[in-house]
Amino acid sequence: MVSEPNPKILRVRLVGIDRPIEAAFRRDVERIPDGRYSPDELVSILKDGWVSYWECHKCGWFDTCPFPERFPNGKARDIQCKITLIAMGNFLRAWWPRLLKMSHKQRVEFFRAFFYFTQYFMDVYIGAGTLVNNLDVDWWGQKAAMSLTMSPLSTRLVLNQYAEAVAKLPIRRVLPERFVFVEGESEEAFLHRLRDLRFLSSHLEFESLQGKGNAKPSRFPLRLLKRRGYHICVQLDGDSRRQDRYRELREAVKNVGGSVFVFSRDFESSFPAPFLHFALQQLGIKVELPWLERRLRRAESGSVVRDIEALLQISVPKVELAKTLADLADHEWSTLMRRYRRAEITRWLFEVRFGATARPRTA
Repeated sequence: MVSEPNPKILRVRLVGIDRPIEAAFRRDVERIPDGRYSPDELVSILKDGWVSYWECHKCGWFDTCPFPERFPNGKARDIQCKITLIAMGNFLRAWWPRLLKMSHKQRVEFFRAFFYFTQYFMDVYIGAGTLVNNLDVDWWGQKAAMSLTMSPLSTRLVLNQYAEAVAKLPIRRVLPERFVFVEGESEEAFLHRLRDLRFLSSHLEFESLQGKGNAKPSRFPLRLLKRRGYHICVQLDGDSRRQDRYRELREAVKNVGGSVFVFSRDFESSFPAPFLHFALQQLGIKVELPWLERRLRRAESGSVVRDIEALLQISVPKVELAKTLADLADHEWSTLMRRYRRAEITRWLFEVRFGATARPRTA
């Protein structure tokens, strides 16, 4: 796997760098030999202790893989998976410019992350090979084969370890994964629908607090999420007489680099009146737009949904309303950004999509 030296590739000088290894079915630490390396030369060093020898004819990809070394009887010798070695080389090349500039401490974390990436890649690649090979599935039997379909769950530990190592690396330009806590079911349904519509990243995670009574630092796994590389966003309603009730939570979230967004009233009131009016009409709820505009302009107003219910003597399906508002926000995002940029829903959605420090472009 070591290619001819490329004069255009700068070598990285490694001194006193430890790396994790798998040895005799247990994890240990080993020093990388001091020296200057190219990406391919590093792979040739790191593969021992990271990539196990494997009987290729037992791999589900054996018939289609271009790399097995076969015996005359059709079986293959035990080799280190060359697909994995190629992935390792590409991983290094992707990170190479950053690796050259890393401090000693960051390089130690980098090789931890690299190790976990390699373990994850092998687990996924070999597991997928087993599932795509009919002979393998028949050989395992139905019950054992069914257990193979659950094997992706076993990768969560190594993925968390990878995330924790990557979170310590200098990758500020790469948008971090976000975990959004929202106050109630309506906000959760709203984000869920926007994620389904791909308005939000499919990797965005969120969870409902089931009410502002749970908005306490002790209810949030803040440090665990930060350690795993998440940027934490918390959304709450401000329709409370106690304006300082979130002070402790704000401080706790700020201490882990997260952000808290509090609607001045509630989720539904954060929308411009024409948007909320249209969504209500879609659900067959007839409210006059001028009444709704006056209602949303009143600084002392509470929940707009409760006022609508009192006015019309009906029960508003808040979750369905949230989904309808999500469809509208997705379809009319350019209008929100152009005409209602200062609306609370626009500012919150922009933060959820792009991060708390992002700023919208001026028109």
